Amino acid sequence: EFPFLVVCPKLNDRVWEPERIVALVDEILADDRLRTVVDPGRIYLTGFSLGGYGTWETASLYPARFAAVVPVAGACDPDWADHYGTLPIWAFHGARDRVVRPTDSVETIDAIRKQRGETDAVRLTLYPDAEHGIAETVYQEADLYRWMLRHRICGMRYTAKGHKVTVFANPPHPNPL
Repeated sequence: EFPFLVVCPKLNDRVWEPERIVALVDEILADDRLRTVVDPGRIYLTGFSLGGYGTWETASLYPARFAAVVPVAGACDPDWADHYGTLPIWAFHGARDRVVRPTDSVETIDAIRKQRGETDAVRLTLYPDAEHGIAETVYQEADLYRWMLRHRICGMRYTAKGHKVTVFANPPHPNPL
């Protein structure tokens, strides 16, 4: 029914390796079982907290690899704003977050908007009464997946066959992240 892939990497050892995330996506797209299940133009990246940092970093290095990204309670340098090109970004943060400053998300989104102007492809949601632990709230956000699906990488070919396949990227996967 939903031929898209949402990549939600979990950080191990407090070190982000964006190349490994992109390699995992490549591996999934190269798998014959998944070729007709996952639309290669609908690959989305999201992460919470340190995963939010990793989402920002990975997107800054590989903006053309994802249809949209959703960093949650993460941060990056606003000076990276030009690294994202036209990549759709919806950032989320708790306004009372004491782990990762909400102003980090605000400043980055503001910098991106200065380059692109006001657009639905650049969003920021601040939950006024929330602290750091907003992941469950975000991933239950009514419009999140509809927003993701409005964005697609142009030029990717895809023919759906209607199969359903579950992919696990944690051990016992032969190449664990």
